[in-house]
Amino acid sequence: MHQGRFLHTVRLGVKSLSVHRLRAILTILGIVLGVASVILMLAVGEAARLLVALALDAAGAGVVNVCSGRPVSVRSLVEQWIRARHASIELDLGHYPIPDYEPLAFWGATAKLADTLSRRESGKSR
Repeated sequence: MHQGRFLHTVRLGVKSLSVHRLRAILTILGIVLGVASVILMLAVGEAARLLVALALDAAGAGVVNVCSGRPVSVRSLVEQWIRARHASIELDLGHYPIPDYEPLAFWGATAKLADTLSRRESGKSR
């Protein structure tokens, strides 16, 4: 008797899904987006937790440098920005002198971050 009731419930569910297709699609989409947003928020939270732990780490002296490890010049950044926006701006290079204290390129070393992360991972595996 229970098997007949179960089959009746399954048939009723399939019939309801076929009749209300848009509702079923929107429900599935809502579930997928909800699960994806929870996963994304967990990943962002984990990254934030790691950054705070790195900043508070005594060996790291509280400095976290997030970078690619490759130098990038301000001029190339500005030129890329102009090209990406198809702007009609022309740079007037050499109009103003560059002060001695102004860096021509910015860079960062990833060695400190890699060292801190490897020490953390080796501590977890013990």
